[in-house]
Amino acid sequence: RWMPMDYSHLSTKNEVRNGTEVIFKEVVDTDPRSQLVNPTFENTFQKLYAPCLVADAFRVPGSPFRSEPEATAALKQYVANWTGMPGDVVERYAPWELAKLVQMNLHHAAEPLPPDIVVGAARRDAYVRLVTGS
Repeated sequence: RWMPMDYSHLSTKNEVRNGTEVIFKEVVDTDPRSQLVNPTFENTFQKLYAPCLVADAFRVPGSPFRSEPEATAALKQYVANWTGMPGDVVERYAPWELAKLVQMNLHHAAEPLPPDIVVGAARRDAYVRLVTGS
């Protein structure tokens, strides 16, 4: 059984929406503030914080989560239960992918993670607000 998933693949410049390849639209960030935040922050947010944030937001069993491994394991179980996907398939998803899959594909929600159209400094600002609560 297949799960519909939208994605943009930046290195190959292809984009899939609703299961169909569409024209790739590259967004160029011209805001000089985007260079002020270390890219490591964004990677850390995506890999460590986002799984906890999404699992807590959708009350995945076991929430609230305070560690990425626990949140990721719970998200994998949640996705497997919701979709019927075999465990070996769900295991292939990275923590960030699982968080996005649960929020955007299963719940069709615009929060807590910012939508993919928010890029550059605006995206990092959204991440900072989520981490700091301000």
